[in-house]
Amino acid sequence: MKVQAIAFLTFILQQSGISIPHEAPPKSSIEGNIIRMGTGEPISGASVTLEMKKAEPRTAISTQSTRY
Repeated sequence: MKVQAIAFLTFILQQSGISIPHEAPPKSSIEGNIIRMGTGEPISGASVTLEMKKAEPRTAISTQSTRY
């Protein structure tokens, strides 16, 4: 019943010329520290690359404080 009501409302809105607003995709971020496994020693200058399906890869280099 819910699906039918939603489909009906969508049809009516399309026929009336009223547009349904599209929400922008949520923005996000990734952050962290780079440390050597086992010792916890900070590693500056490390490269972190994020590969996404439908976008170009993004790369960040860790700072002296090991933040990226």
